[in-house]
Amino acid sequence: MGRPAAWRLAAAIGMMLIPALSLPGRAGEETGRGYPEFRAELMELYNAERYAEAAELLEKNYDRFPGQEWKMSYNMAVVCARLEDYERGIAYLRKAHEKGQWFSAWAFAGGLWEPYRGMEGFDEILSHDLEMKEKAQKTAGPKLEVALPGELEEGRKYPLFIALHGGGENIGEFRPNWRSGVMESEFIIAYVQSSQVVSMTGFSWEQQEVTKKELREAYEKVCADYPVDTSEVIIGGFSSGGYGSLVAVFFEAVPAIGFVILCPPMPENITEAEAAKARDRGVRGTLITTELDNRVPDQRRMADLFRDTGLQYQFILLPDIGHWYPDNLSELIDQAIAHIRNR
Repeated sequence: MGRPAAWRLAAAIGMMLIPALSLPGRAGEETGRGYPEFRAELMELYNAERYAEAAELLEKNYDRFPGQEWKMSYNMAVVCARLEDYERGIAYLRKAHEKGQWFSAWAFAGGLWEPYRGMEGFDEILSHDLEMKEKAQKTAGPKLEVALPGELEEGRKYPLFIALHGGGENIGEFRPNWRSGVMESEFIIAYVQSSQVVSMTGFSWEQQEVTKKELREAYEKVCADYPVDTSEVIIGGFSSGGYGSLVAVFFEAVPAIGFVILCPPMPENITEAEAAKARDRGVRGTLITTELDNRVPDQRRMADLFRDTGLQYQFILLPDIGHWYPDNLSELIDQAIAHIRNR
């Protein structure tokens, strides 16, 4: 789960937009390994600044993972930026478009992409991505997956944990990372996927009104279908999912008694008034972040707001990793649940 040097590099160049999916590997000329192993080899070359070799690896394996050419094209464009071979980079971005694939709304942010701006063809790539995103948004809808703590006992009600993926993720990518012994053994877990499109496979929680509506509806559906103890509802998630959790709690989209959030952006419209109301409802929370997360100053301000209004909270700052899941997240979620329950 925790990503060492390769992840630090990925964060620096924007490759966090391409999750290391457990894709089924297809035997190829170079190796019979799957995509995660291929990506690790690529990142090793990139970290060593062996950019020409990285480009060669991408070129030879470009067609090896059907349906994932957009990842290969994006990585090639990143490597080409380091080689100052921008025309080749644009050519590879076009190759993904030719296969009907497109890139994230966040894909080309950051200084790495500045040399591409103004080059022939790059604006067309951005326009096409926006067009495809808008098209995908028209048919997108929220999704819900429910996990049960074993066989349910007749007549017993169970606490509910609503778990929200990060920005650019989906349930399939998020669920293996957001785990906990207590959560899985004691809670009904509702994994909710937003309808707010970011990429071909990723979604976010950034539109507050949509987020509140979808989480309210997901909560109501789970309560209708399962024996939920509505007095013990917890919500949490990673990054954008943490943002969505805060929106749901402080603007009462769901009747949560607590939140567990990892590396969240902070909703600017949560004021002392909302924090005080949450305090009066008995809300408790845990905010987990990491030293290398670029939102730490905002997260500290949010923790100060909790402190100043008397809302019971924990602020946990982890060392040595960036904007990602720590290896001990399961233990931290268990501790956060215990903190919320300690009344």
